[in-house]
Amino acid sequence: MLMCTLEDALLACANGSIPPNIGLMRLLLAARNEYEARKALQERLDNTGAATPANFRLNRMMQLWQSAPAAFDTVKRMDALAGAGTDDWGSTFDEAARISPEAAVALYSLGSATVLDEITRELVGCMRAWNLLNPTDCVLDFGCGTGRVAALTASLVRLVVAVDVSAEMARLARQRTNYCGNVFVVQGNGEALAFLADAAFDVVVAIDSFPYVVQSGGAAKHLAETARVLKAGGRLLIMNYSYCGDLASDRRELEEFAREFRFAIFRNGTGDLSLWDGRAFLLAKGEGPCRAHF
Repeated sequence: MLMCTLEDALLACANGSIPPNIGLMRLLLAARNEYEARKALQERLDNTGAATPANFRLNRMMQLWQSAPAAFDTVKRMDALAGAGTDDWGSTFDEAARISPEAAVALYSLGSATVLDEITRELVGCMRAWNLLNPTDCVLDFGCGTGRVAALTASLVRLVVAVDVSAEMARLARQRTNYCGNVFVVQGNGEALAFLADAAFDVVVAIDSFPYVVQSGGAAKHLAETARVLKAGGRLLIMNYSYCGDLASDRRELEEFAREFRFAIFRNGTGDLSLWDGRAFLLAKGEGPCRAHF
């Protein structure tokens, strides 16, 4: 995760480089204590001209914090959990989900169900615009978390198979989607998709889950399996390839894998959302012209 100072977080939000919820998340991560974070935000507000775009964005940060008063504690607990280091992502996300299901799948939600819902709806809107959610489509949601995307997309597609390595996440996903007759949640190691048939899916999505595959050294294996389970012309959407902080490196690495596994790239790390700074990598199975957007 990108590290920054208090001043970096406030300046990036004030100038519109990042949305207020991301700015607040980074501010809280950078602060030694809650008082320091509040003082820095208030001083920046006091020194920013009223009725300016910067003032509006900083005020939005303050409003978000007021609506999620436990945000500092939630963000710090999640950061400590992530910093502990582990190869057992299942157990890590079990614990994260017990702390805050919302922050466990999106720390930039600040633990707020309302903020997470807004972010997820914007994401699903982009997915619809990119023609990823059609009535006849079968969708594999890799690293489904609490089922937030599966729940919102179920009514738009034929079938959703949602997979997560965390038993607690899978339990919450089943709970969230139990009213959907076409969502099936599977708890297990998402890198091993052997239980899925060849060419079974029209779409595979990995929403902020692929960085953990990359960190574990399983990117090539997972992309090979994704190519196997996708139909010809099937699409793969990865939101965030890694957390290395080097977008150019992510783009180059994905381009190499695309050549190896015969994917065409249509979006190569584009920033398309107003509520999240996640980067979109959209690929299609099968050889063809690469019309990449950057």
